[in-house]
Amino acid sequence: MTALRPLRRLAAAVVLPPLVPWVARWIGRQEARILRDGEPLPPGLLAYARDRLGVRAAAEVRVLVVEEVPLPVPPWARRLGGFSAPRSPAGLAALRGIYVRPPWRRDRGVLAHELAHVAQYERLGGARAFLRVYLRECMVEGYPFSPLELEAGAAGTEAEEWFAQR
Repeated sequence: MTALRPLRRLAAAVVLPPLVPWVARWIGRQEARILRDGEPLPPGLLAYARDRLGVRAAAEVRVLVVEEVPLPVPPWARRLGGFSAPRSPAGLAALRGIYVRPPWRRDRGVLAHELAHVAQYERLGGARAFLRVYLRECMVEGYPFSPLELEAGAAGTEAEEWFAQR
């Protein structure tokens, strides 16, 4: 992994400039759908998001339960043929909107993980700024080692422990 880091940095420098705006527009469309069709956070999770995770717009966050979490696959990638995600993730944050699959609709750890990404969108300055950092980290470090993903994972674990004590 470490030996490939320079090559991954180069690939990120080439791929991300055209990809980030496309994915940011996709994120905006997903957020609009979730805000329109989703449900507000339950009161306990709303307070947790605001007070413990620092989500400034926690009252505006909506959650939409979907059978399959959509993923941003650009048209050119579809044309390459055979592109598919290995599986649908448990959830996905799109600015103030969160998709979650039915098995995790009440899972505070999964929801806190996604709420941590909402806080990251806010902290970094919106979709494009977040995606520039997040996608670069995923490309260079690898998804499971991305600092933003590790932060969100820690937030999910902490939430599970915090709510278990209540």
